[in-house]
Amino acid sequence: MYGIIGASVVTGTILLLLSNQLKLKNIQGNYLKAPLKERGLISYIIGGVIFGLGWALCGACPGPMYILVGTGAFTITIVIAAALLGTFVYGVLKRFRRKYLLKIEILGYVGALFVGLVLGLIGGGGSILTVPILVYLIGLNPIIATAYSLFVVGVTSIFGAFQNYKKGFVDIKTAIIFAIPAFIVVYLTRRFIVPIIPDVVFTVGDFEVTNNIFIMVFFAIVMLLASYSMIKGRKTVDHIEEQEIKYNYPLIAIEGTVIGVFAGIVGAGGGFLIIPTLVLLAKLPMRKAIGTSLFVIAVNSLFGFMGDLSNINIDWFFLLVFTGISIIGIILGMYLSKFISGHKLKKGFGYFTLIMGIYIIYKELY
Repeated sequence: MYGIIGASVVTGTILLLLSNQLKLKNIQGNYLKAPLKERGLISYIIGGVIFGLGWALCGACPGPMYILVGTGAFTITIVIAAALLGTFVYGVLKRFRRKYLLKIEILGYVGALFVGLVLGLIGGGGSILTVPILVYLIGLNPIIATAYSLFVVGVTSIFGAFQNYKKGFVDIKTAIIFAIPAFIVVYLTRRFIVPIIPDVVFTVGDFEVTNNIFIMVFFAIVMLLASYSMIKGRKTVDHIEEQEIKYNYPLIAIEGTVIGVFAGIVGAGGGFLIIPTLVLLAKLPMRKAIGTSLFVIAVNSLFGFMGDLSNINIDWFFLLVFTGISIIGIILGMYLSKFISGHKLKKGFGYFTLIMGIYIIYKELY
């Protein structure tokens, strides 16, 4: 393989030198010359890492891939199809790069992949990083970022809920009953409450707490609560037989209101609140509670996003690309979860979320 790559590089170099010396032209009458590339350390590092990961995972680069097909290794066609898809996505992003992609934004898209990886590996929690990525890397306003986060969380949760439903880990009736009060509140929160948050919420001495600071600090507090949930872990109750569910509707309404307000303001799924509620009130085993919570999160988030449609202008191209990258991350994470223990990673991610929450509070207040 390395011989093929080396021979290709040498041949290409020689032909390019000859074309320059002979002043050869293409069919359009223009001189053949290598196009100049923009220099950028970050983009080269990210591109090199992605290329290296792909090379390591599939064990082939473009030339040998087609040779492997010729030898009868037809499974390599999956890699070729993925490579063609990646080339197409790059072409789309390159076309719009001046409008959408600054160098720091590239890190934001890598963050989207990371969000999906975490969701795929540990089954939740990754979505809580969506808002910080959109605010600090992409540069969006916190109100817009929380709206976009609801869409990303909703779509990715649908994917996770579907996977759990196929395994029998989603209680549809319970999910619908628990989702109804929550999605009503989250919709109302996004539709009517968030738009009327004043530019300056309150002042402490000479320090003004703006709506952006208020939302990000509130979000950081939610991150701290979620990090505690991930670090502490949950006691598994899968061995307990499922009990007959007797719905306590007043408690469900209170639970839905609390979760709806949280999800509506910060744009996060609220799984760290929903899962214990499903275990305690619905008596669901932990694995079924996790799967059912993804259904509830998906409904809440998408209804909340619908509340934003009349309040803000949605950049659908950016939002769909960001969400698509997150879904790719989920698929990759679910594959890697066969080899990596998500349970062990969850506590480490909890500490990372804790540090991020503390950083956001420090950044916004100091």
